[in-house]
Amino acid sequence: MESNSDAPLARRETKIRSDYNVLNRGNRVEITDYGWLHEQDNKKIVRIDSKDIINAMEKGYNTYQKISDEKCQQAINLWNINSSKWEYVRNAWNKQMSLNKDLIINSENNSILLYKKVTSL
Repeated sequence: MESNSDAPLARRETKIRSDYNVLNRGNRVEITDYGWLHEQDNKKIVRIDSKDIINAMEKGYNTYQKISDEKCQQAINLWNINSSKWEYVRNAWNKQMSLNKDLIINSENNSILLYKKVTSL
């Protein structure tokens, strides 16, 4: 699987970084017999008036190894408790995406921040 997309600076960096304002994230994930590989090719970009200046490039390479389900019991329990909430979220996104229109996401819903609305489902 491969993807490439622009993203704003991570919230933790907005107060300490002024040398770029867009992160172009390139990701490749490969499933292996022992887990998976995640390779990143990121570009730190200064974008002004639709003009991009690449300020830095970074390479990331992570390997992940599958572990036994016994070591994941806490996560399995959490998923069992919350799976219906995430089914609701997936269904809402699938319905919206099936309309094949631009997405417009409001950060607030009746003065409730979006992440708080989702976590209260």
